[in-house]
Amino acid sequence: MYSEFFPTSEYKPCGGIDFEVYPDGGIHSPNYESEIWISVAKK
Repeated sequence: MYSEFFPTSEYKPCGGIDFEVYPDGGIHSPNYESEIWISVAKK
C-alpha cells in the first residue's frame, strides 16, 4: 500500500488509528480474506 497505492493515488495516510482484521478460518486457503483499515486524507 505505502509503496504502490499511496504514491499514485489522491490519498495519503493521515496518522490515525489503523487496524487489521483476521477472521477465523484457513489462512492458507485461496479464498481466505482479511482486512486492513488505514486512516486516509486527500492530498
